Amino acid sequence: MYKLLPILLFAFILSASESDEYKSQNQEARRNTSNPIYMKNLIDNTYIYPFAASELKQIILNNIVYNEDKQDIRLKRLRSLIIEGINEELESVINTNSLFIDVYHESFGFMFDSINQDAGLFTFSLQTENIIDSLVYNTISVVEADEDGGELPSGVFISVMTDLEKETINSLKNSFSNYQNRTPKLNKIECYNNFIDEHNILNSKDEVSSSIIDAYILEIGIRIFTIYVDKSFTSKKQNIIKNIIISMYPEMEDCGKNLEDVIDGCIEFITTDIDSLKRAKEVEKGIASLSREKIYDNSLAVIIGIDKYENLNNLDYAVADAEAVKDMLINQFNYVEENVRLLINEDANKDNIEQAISDVSLEAGENDRILVFFAGHGETMPLPDGGEMGYLLPVDGRQENLYASAIPMNDLKDLSNMSKAKHMLFLVDACYGGLAAVGTRGLEPAKTPNYLEKITNIKARQIITAGGSDEKVIEKPEWGHSAYTMNLLRALKDGLADTNGDGYITASELGLYLNEKVTIDSENQQTPQSRRLTSHEGEFIFFSY
Repeated sequence: MYKLLPILLFAFILSASESDEYKSQNQEARRNTSNPIYMKNLIDNTYIYPFAASELKQIILNNIVYNEDKQDIRLKRLRSLIIEGINEELESVINTNSLFIDVYHESFGFMFDSINQDAGLFTFSLQTENIIDSLVYNTISVVEADEDGGELPSGVFISVMTDLEKETINSLKNSFSNYQNRTPKLNKIECYNNFIDEHNILNSKDEVSSSIIDAYILEIGIRIFTIYVDKSFTSKKQNIIKNIIISMYPEMEDCGKNLEDVIDGCIEFITTDIDSLKRAKEVEKGIASLSREKIYDNSLAVIIGIDKYENLNNLDYAVADAEAVKDMLINQFNYVEENVRLLINEDANKDNIEQAISDVSLEAGENDRILVFFAGHGETMPLPDGGEMGYLLPVDGRQENLYASAIPMNDLKDLSNMSKAKHMLFLVDACYGGLAAVGTRGLEPAKTPNYLEKITNIKARQIITAGGSDEKVIEKPEWGHSAYTMNLLRALKDGLADTNGDGYITASELGLYLNEKVTIDSENQQTPQSRRLTSHEGEFIFFSY
């Protein structure tokens, strides 16, 4: 196998003048870049990947946060298009069921934008009338100068992906929101289509117009194709595949001939069990497609943290816990800020908490999810006929009169039953007993066909508490959080609860992780408990986007 080099994205300053360092480099590189035939060949064979209308539509309508991670997803998607194109060409001459094609890039990339940044490594002036040619020309000049004036190795590809800066995306989102407010009679799709047309955002090819584009990702490197075939695959068939790849990507014919790390060229054949390989790839594909297409239409949350109680002992880090969870949901899990209601200290009274949870429960649609996080005091009250009832204590709660001043878990269960939301998860950083739960088990991944599809479509009402009735929440200054929230953040932000590495974290996985880690960190003083509030077997899911 070949050594895989990561794609590095550098931000460069685009200015009207060249730096002294670049001028000296450029003079050295003139021997190559001044050759019009050499440069014309490089520019003519540059692959251009435009920003598609479908990508912009998904970002604006779903209010997706667009950042470097989204750019990386675009790069991965473009590579999948390469594989799809080759398979289409092969289908007319070879049974593609007996092979599997993979491709990765050993490359380095440059991200050019129009905002000056202090981290710029070099500067140059752009010819705005032909910006892509100018990008290629100037980048090759610097790259070859860095190689002591030598030409790029044979078999190298150059690609340019047009892009949008985050500020531009946010501006388009805000403009669309204002347009919606001015046209309340139109549904969301009609409104979007009118907005795009009136503002000339797309060109005739259904791509984002060049007048809107303000960033470019230029990639230079080699493609490595790995073709997995079964044992019956002949060398003749291998040559057919190789010739088709070269006909589509001419640089592949010379790829790797003068590179030390690439010995056998850039098209590699490996004999394997194709059926087993494809089954594994289908699982990966299913997980990836779920994360990209979003299994939820909308994500809502109520976050509650109380340090300063009116009638009870104060806590030290409940507000910090709540604020950290809110930030995580917005920055890592694509929760829209206006859909996350934060109640802390004096705002977290009984009326406000019940109203906030009631509002999101009734607002949520059938394909939405709701997360409720509570950090504060919990209490358990024994019932006259046996058993016990768990309560969450708001800022104005009174321990001597829980029924009148606190929030019983039965109320939360009733609210969850009233909601149309597909999935609801209560994360309660408080210890108490009397969980209003039914204790059913979820589906088992290994024994359930189409497990992902089922758990993401079946309803779920789940709860994970910090501990039981005879336990108490442990906080420490060195953590800056409680044991429960500290491990919750590790589990989700760092992906540690994804113990099998399959790309998603279910509420059940989260519960198992917290049960183990909190018990250890609290030195057995508290053990988180996971339950289901109804008999539904679905799973609340966290995807790391």
